[in-house]
Amino acid sequence: MASTQKKISGKGRKTPPKPEPPAYNTAARMVGGVVCALLALCILVSYFNVDALLLTFTAKVLRGALGYGYYLTAPALAAIAYIQLSHKGRPVILRTFCAALLPLLVPLFVSAFRRADDLAMAMEARCYNGGEGRTKMKPLRYEGRDRLSYLIMWLYLALIILCRIFVPWPQ
Repeated sequence: MASTQKKISGKGRKTPPKPEPPAYNTAARMVGGVVCALLALCILVSYFNVDALLLTFTAKVLRGALGYGYYLTAPALAAIAYIQLSHKGRPVILRTFCAALLPLLVPLFVSAFRRADDLAMAMEARCYNGGEGRTKMKPLRYEGRDRLSYLIMWLYLALIILCRIFVPWPQ
């Protein structure tokens, strides 16, 4: 006959707790890394004016959108692929985001420095020397709306900081 009592197979034996799943999706990171590696390879091939429909279209879009940043796109995508494929369980969002911004920020700073150099050369060519007694065309005067906009900006910043401190964010 079968008994209805539960059998105990050892003294004080507890089942080990199940390990928590990682906070990231390993498969998604692997797929993202492989996709970025393939995109980097395609863009690298498009540097050499290969006559392929999708590669030339991609090259034209990137050249139009990024300017000189187009030439940094393949190394940035390769860096993203490396970051994604060698994460070893570490968080990679910030590193990936910074690597993705590289083709945008480098041409921005290069063009800003070129513009500043052109302005300096033009001012020097016109024998400009600023200093004492030099007048300005329109001196800056603060009005009430300027002070109001500063106040709104500071209040908004304080609200963001307070929300970040006191409002629980999902992890």
